[in-house]
Amino acid sequence: MIPVSINKDAVPASITRELAKFVSETTWDDIEPIRDVLKCGLLDYVSLASYAVGHIESSPAFIEAINSLSASGPGSVLGLSRRYQAQYSALLNGTLVHSMDWDDTNSTASLHPGASAFSAAFAQAELEMSLSGGRKVTGREFYTAVAVGYEVTCRLGRSISDVLHRAAFHPTSVVGVFGAAAVAGKLAGFDADQVESLFGVVGSMASGSLQCFENGGWNKRFHPGIAAHNALLGVQFVKAGMIGATRAIDGPKGLLVSYAQSSEPDQDIVKDLKALWVASDTAIKPYPCCRLNHGPIEAAYELRKLFPNPEDLPQDSIIEVTVGRKALLAVGSGAPNKIRPTNIVEGQFSLNFQFAVAWLYGCNDWSSYQLLDDEKTLALCRRIVVNVDNSLREGSLVTVAKIGDKSVKVEYPLGEPENPIGLVEVENKIRPLTEKVYGLEGSRELLRLFYDLENQTDLGVFISLLRV
Repeated sequence: MIPVSINKDAVPASITRELAKFVSETTWDDIEPIRDVLKCGLLDYVSLASYAVGHIESSPAFIEAINSLSASGPGSVLGLSRRYQAQYSALLNGTLVHSMDWDDTNSTASLHPGASAFSAAFAQAELEMSLSGGRKVTGREFYTAVAVGYEVTCRLGRSISDVLHRAAFHPTSVVGVFGAAAVAGKLAGFDADQVESLFGVVGSMASGSLQCFENGGWNKRFHPGIAAHNALLGVQFVKAGMIGATRAIDGPKGLLVSYAQSSEPDQDIVKDLKALWVASDTAIKPYPCCRLNHGPIEAAYELRKLFPNPEDLPQDSIIEVTVGRKALLAVGSGAPNKIRPTNIVEGQFSLNFQFAVAWLYGCNDWSSYQLLDDEKTLALCRRIVVNVDNSLREGSLVTVAKIGDKSVKVEYPLGEPENPIGLVEVENKIRPLTEKVYGLEGSRELLRLFYDLENQTDLGVFISLLRV
């Protein structure tokens, strides 16, 4: 490895530098406050990525594309037997896990931190272990690297995600590439100088447009994969001696200015590092759709309990659903594809569709998207009126649903930090998925090793179970 040379005297103290030090200096002991969050995220990640291989309509195209690009290498793709070059296994895993929009989310940062972080972690770990004279990566090293990646992503997201969304950028990938770089750089053994240079390299690869919402394109699905892929590239460039830009996050042409038009660097990004973990607000999603629909879904579940026969709602009944402004704009705007979604992506971002499914069938899971042409569902979609409560805080999931004189209010949907899903509930979510991929005995063995991962001295043993 060629050491990175940075003229420190010419570079003022910066947010970028503080994050780089945080990445290089954080230890297993430091991450104790968020270990359970990471464990829930990992178990969720493994099940979703492996299940997506054979059960999601977009997966064959992504797999075929990567098969045509990648030579054989050390990288494993969960649910597949073939081995890939590390950057391509990162890309494919990150794409597969986000394909159902069911992966973990951080409410404070308004993004998905785990998809790119774990994808970069698996790929970089396998790359490190495959090198000449390579070492074994332990479970604790793996979790520690993922922890710093989550935190970098979530702190940047907390600062600028709302601005990025308004500009039609996808924060999961735009800031996720910095988190993925933190993960990969940590596993590569980078010091603070190298991590800062790595941030400078991947800053030129931060991307992710949300134009795909117009037609239900699959772009959003591969955004975390792009972030993880670019992080792997960045590490190799820095290892080879490339000097990346300094202050890639807070410099005058850095992330905060160029993407978020920030007039002053947000010092809260580095406030109380290690003492306060923004990543602790990360939660597991119980429903495979935009989390801004989770409140309406649960409001439908509660409201239908007040009606003896929910399916026999009088034809002239109007359902009023009141949400915050962010939810209105993202999922309840009244646009044609919100009232009548025509594909899965549109259904995932349609309040009307998700509420109608919840009301009529009492369950929102991946099979719900078979109802996109269901006449009963579509008829109910047209009878839902979405209102906005401007008094709610930005990003609030508080939802009120009303029919006539009967109403319900949901404050914190299941899966939010205030109403969390723990490991037992994650197991219940993932077991049907892992059993379809690995079989009953394979799923049990996966869980056995998962629960002991922090004590494992060779991450490769766990990864080998994830290939089929």
